[in-house]
Amino acid sequence: MKQMCSCASRNPGRNRPTWPKCLEFYTKILGFTQVAPVRDMSDNKPMQEMLGVPNAHFRQAMLNIPGGPSYGTHVPMIEIWEITKSTPLDKTLVANPAANLQGKGYNAYRVTDLNAIVARLKAAGVKFVSKTIWNGTQGGIYAIDPDGQIVELDQYEGGGLPR
Repeated sequence: MKQMCSCASRNPGRNRPTWPKCLEFYTKILGFTQVAPVRDMSDNKPMQEMLGVPNAHFRQAMLNIPGGPSYGTHVPMIEIWEITKSTPLDKTLVANPAANLQGKGYNAYRVTDLNAIVARLKAAGVKFVSKTIWNGTQGGIYAIDPDGQIVELDQYEGGGLPR
């Protein structure tokens, strides 16, 4: 069986072939919290039809983004999906994460201590598109998650919006 997985930021999405590494990247390194046990959906016909993957097997984990509510009581979350099916997985993104692929997305997260997070990512062997770029007290970097997805991390002065 080949595996396809997808991670969706409530609601960006991507394919995830490295389920355990993906969960570890977002929970242990970036500090997301798992809000429910992993759901095993072995025979979910509506999902199979919606995603165009007949006879697929699905697993899903829901993770809260750190930092609490972004407005009101809403806490943004991401979904990590594993989709197992006997279809070859396209490894283009893993081979070249910074490629200008049509339809490719990325997630951006505001952080309060960019240097500390970058140090944790480096200690975990995470790859980067470039070095951290600082403009005064505002900084950012593009990291590459275990499946080749770019994750933008930004720190703004006083936690506010970028200038």
